[in-house]
Amino acid sequence: MYKIIFSTLLFLFLIPAQAATADGPSMQEEVNAQDDCIQRILKPCIEKCESNDNQNCVQLCQENAQNECRQAGE
Repeated sequence: MYKIIFSTLLFLFLIPAQAATADGPSMQEEVNAQDDCIQRILKPCIEKCESNDNQNCVQLCQENAQNECRQAGE
């Protein structure tokens, strides 16, 4: 009887533990993907800015890239 109870309790505690450690994207992978996304969008935007000599354009490009990548990740 004790074996059955012990086995059941052990089973009930191991299943959630395995689900919590299931393979999924780690936080570092998500940060790297976000940075890659920003760089992909940022480079062409800054190249356009350099040809227009706009002072605020680089900051606007940075904010735009962050917003686009954030929306893509949601």
